[in-house]
Amino acid sequence: VLRLGFVAIILSHAVVSDFTTGAAVMIGMSQVKYILVFDVAQSSFLHESLVNIFKDIDQFNYKPFILGMSNIIALVVMKNIGKTYPKFKSVRALGPLLVSSLSILATFIFDLENNGINIIGTIPSGLPSLSTDI
Repeated sequence: VLRLGFVAIILSHAVVSDFTTGAAVMIGMSQVKYILVFDVAQSSFLHESLVNIFKDIDQFNYKPFILGMSNIIALVVMKNIGKTYPKFKSVRALGPLLVSSLSILATFIFDLENNGINIIGTIPSGLPSLSTDI
């Protein structure tokens, strides 16, 4: 009778958008310890997470941070090149493989393990054994 159906569409988009943004922020905050390379106490609240990060900032190691951020920047640049220039759209798809390969190469060339950057180490070959534990 009032023809207010468009309000439901607008509200539902806003709710979905806010939920997605909130989830992205929470996931990002849970991953920040890997780029800063120190343990950050987890919290359900953004302001508490930020306080926990800055509380222990003296444990910050700049070397892995620079490596991680340069990889992220390279991925974003490759993605944008692939989007902007159709001729180079394969760069967008190959970005993660290229960045991973270059990081592995840099690890060996610059001996990053002995220069303050932790590496994964030896990865066991083959598949794990089957088990019936449930």
